[in-house]
Amino acid sequence: DRDRSLARISELIRQRLQPDQRSAWRHQSSLDFAVRYQELVKSLPRDRRLWKYNNNAMKPYRGQLDAMSRNYLMRCKPEELGEFKQLLAQETRFREALYGSGTKEANRAQDYTDNKLHELYARMGNSILKDISAYRSEQEAVSQTHHQPSVANHLNGLQKIFNADIKAQRLAKREY
Repeated sequence: DRDRSLARISELIRQRLQPDQRSAWRHQSSLDFAVRYQELVKSLPRDRRLWKYNNNAMKPYRGQLDAMSRNYLMRCKPEELGEFKQLLAQETRFREALYGSGTKEANRAQDYTDNKLHELYARMGNSILKDISAYRSEQEAVSQTHHQPSVANHLNGLQKIFNADIKAQRLAKREY
């Protein structure tokens, strides 16, 4: 019976509580969510190799990521979240009975719940970060296709025009 319960907790964390589509994060209908998403896009470091939830460089952003995850779970997956919390409470009660409720052992039962919540938020945070990375890549691709020619390209073009004009003037002088 516990095997099924533990497997269900893992399934909820890994599949059911995650967004259904890859780009679901940036297409949320909530204005609050969109504002938080854009703030996060602007504030993240340039180096995308750091964009992993459990990386120390992401510590200042974890609060924002967790708030976005909680917002999504409460709005889009309330039934699954309720089931997840219920299963965690059952497992915590089982572990409390197993370990006891002494001063040292009391926290061991709660540690399981804390670890599973951290795992859920880490997975959802990484999902948000991947979505932001894809969003930034798309934005960079668009900006590269619509980039303005550089000053050096303009100068080269002007130099070619002037050289052609000077040649034409020299030829005209010779003919005169």
